Amino acid sequence: MTNPRRVAAGKRNRALRGPLSVEGVERLREAAKKNQPWHASTGPRSLPGKKIASQNAVRLPIPSTTMLLALASLATLRAMRKDQWQ
Repeated sequence: MTNPRRVAAGKRNRALRGPLSVEGVERLREAAKKNQPWHASTGPRSLPGKKIASQNAVRLPIPSTTMLLALASLATLRAMRKDQWQ
């Protein structure tokens, strides 16, 4: 859950500083590689946060290989049927 006021404040602050240069982006990338902040991530700690995180797979499903193959074959069948009627 994002706080719209916080998002707006972040956008205003970013606009005050101006766009990032290529060197600035590279400096940020190197700092992230060096510090590796994702290793210190603990995930949600509160019960409401855990409940929200547990629903991620339900709201944003990752397609399985079987599902992708089924969709691909369905697209092929549709294309064949479309060609048949033309």
